[in-house]
This record gives sequence, C-alpha cells and structure tokens, in this order.
Amino acid sequence: MPGFQFIQDPVAYGTRTHHGNMDVWDHAIADDLQQASVVMATFVWPIAQRDAMLPRRPAPRDRTERRPGAAGGR
Repeated sequence: MPGFQFIQDPVAYGTRTHHGNMDVWDHAIADDLQQASVVMATFVWPIAQRDAMLPRRPAPRDRTERRPGAAGGR
C-alpha cells in the first residue's frame, strides 16, 4: 500500500515523552488512540475491499533514475 500520512494533533507531540524514556503506555491518551484507530480503519477498510489495486506511479527502470526536483535529482 502506498504511504499515507495522517497529521497528528500536536497537543503533546514533541514534548519530553516523544520517543524518549517517558514514551510509555502510561502517557497514552485513550480517547486519542480510539480516534486514531477509527480514522485509520475508516481509511484502510475501503482500500482493502477494492476490486483493483490503488493506482501507482510506474517504478523507475533504473534505481539511479531520479525525478526532476527530487532530492539529488537533476
């Protein structure tokens, strides 16, 4: 599945609990986890039930090919 980014509410994002030794379940907010689960399921379920795969950009023929404007591209 292609990558999709869901924007996280920055209420406690970036504080000392983010990816630190304090980033444990005790600091998780149940309502936020439930909402995130519903958002993800609402998005993923219809994709999983599609008759056809999601449209994709064709893969480059050569790994050294870069898209114009991409990092390191020409």
